[in-house]
Amino acid sequence: MNSIRYWLAVILVVTGPPAVVWWFVVHPFVGFWRRLGKLLSSLIVLALMLVACYFLYQARDALLGRDLGANRLLWAPAFILFVLSAYFDARAKKHLKLHIMTGMPELDPEDSGTPMLKEGIYASVRHPRYVAVIVGIAAFALFVNYLGIYVFTVLTVPALWLVVILEERELTERYGQEYAQYQREVPMFFPRFRPRQDR
Repeated sequence: MNSIRYWLAVILVVTGPPAVVWWFVVHPFVGFWRRLGKLLSSLIVLALMLVACYFLYQARDALLGRDLGANRLLWAPAFILFVLSAYFDARAKKHLKLHIMTGMPELDPEDSGTPMLKEGIYASVRHPRYVAVIVGIAAFALFVNYLGIYVFTVLTVPALWLVVILEERELTERYGQEYAQYQREVPMFFPRFRPRQDR
C-alpha cells in the first residue's frame, strides 16, 4: 500500500503543476500563440510540459515532503471526494469535446465560434471542470497523505481561481453580454442546483 501511495503522489506532483501552469502560459499570451498557429503552439507547449515533468520527477522526493503514513480514517472522505470529482467531471465532459478541454479554441481564432455552454451542469456552476480538479486533488491528498500534496492542494485553489479570472476575461470578449448575464445568474464554483433540463 505504501508503494501505491508513493507512486500516486509522484504522478500528481510531477503532472499537476505543469497542467495548472499550462493555463497561465496560454491565457495571458493567447495572441502570441494564435500567431504561431495551433500545431506549432501545441508542440511548443507540450515540449515545455515534458521538460517541466522531467525536472519535477528529479525533485519528486523533496516535493512530496514528509510521508504522514497510510491513514485509513482518511480513505472514506477521500473516496467521497473522488466520487464527487468524477461526477462533476463526467457531467462537464457530456458537453465538451476534446479540443475544447485541451484549450484549442484559445489557440485557434477559427475555432472560437463554439456556442457558449450554459446547459446541463453548466446551468448550475460556471466551471465544473475546475471544481472536479480541486475536489479530485483533495481526494488524492487524503489518500496518499504526503505533506507536499497537501501544500499542492492548497496552492491549486488560488492558482485555478486566477486561471478562471483570465479565462472569463476571454469568454466575456468572445461572447459579450451573453456571458456577462451568465456570470450574474450562475455561480463560479459553488453549484446552485435547479431541476434538470437536459434529460
